[in-house]
Amino acid sequence: MQYQPDEITFAHILILTGEAGQIAAGVELSKRRIAEDGRPYYDLYHVLSLYYTGSIRQQIPVIAADILRCVDPETKRLVMRSNVPHFRQWRHYERLINVFAASQGVTVKINYDIRVPRKFPDTIKLAADAGRRCASLDCAI
Repeated sequence: MQYQPDEITFAHILILTGEAGQIAAGVELSKRRIAEDGRPYYDLYHVLSLYYTGSIRQQIPVIAADILRCVDPETKRLVMRSNVPHFRQWRHYERLINVFAASQGVTVKINYDIRVPRKFPDTIKLAADAGRRCASLDCAI
């Protein structure tokens, strides 16, 4: 199925683990745009700084639910990218997340991308901030 550029949201996720089972995640929600010179760039519209307790495997669907709560209403496709090795099992998580994403009319695609911290360095700051605060927050930009 073909989607228009405004119907696709990209979620770039970085997850840090703490000493006693805490998880801090930094998430940037953006739309991909094309610059005048033809190169793509990401237009950021929402950030999330998330804090959880439990294992990463248990919390990936919860992180996805928090992201889905913040996507803009015109989104029909959510592409979640992370450097967490758990995202290599993308088929399992896609099936699980698409079950509850369907109620919003959104389909989810999951990608394992080792370059997330390098290409989106603010995700590191968002995750570290959630770890210091021990609380979650999100903000529209």
